Amino acid sequence: MMRQPLTRTLLSPSPMEWELFSLFWVPDGFDGKGYVELPYTLPQDFTLFVLMKEKNIDIWKRKLDWIAEHGCMALLNTHPDYMYFGDGKPGVEEYPAWYYEEFLQYIKDKYEGLYWHVLPRDLARYWSKHYSHNVL
Repeated sequence: MMRQPLTRTLLSPSPMEWELFSLFWVPDGFDGKGYVELPYTLPQDFTLFVLMKEKNIDIWKRKLDWIAEHGCMALLNTHPDYMYFGDGKPGVEEYPAWYYEEFLQYIKDKYEGLYWHVLPRDLARYWSKHYSHNVL
């Protein structure tokens, strides 16, 4: 099924960036119904800290800054089952939960007032209601 980017009302990246970092309306092909696809734009925590064994959030910060500079959507998927909330050393497939807290603080400090902190379901509802009929 071909994905089509939604209207550029809220975002205005270049065409290539738009394809990589934007919401998409995926029609069902029959009656105009469909769903909004929210693409991952930041590396998942498991990939970054467990598989790649990164020891800080620098990649998240650099990627977020690039996304913000280009007016795109930032979406981060984290899994609390990989976060270590204890005082000791995280397990082999865990990372310190304070990485996530540090990243949220970075967002607040650098971009306060410049972003919409929303749950994916609420963003999908908003786009479905306002823009699903306005496909490029």
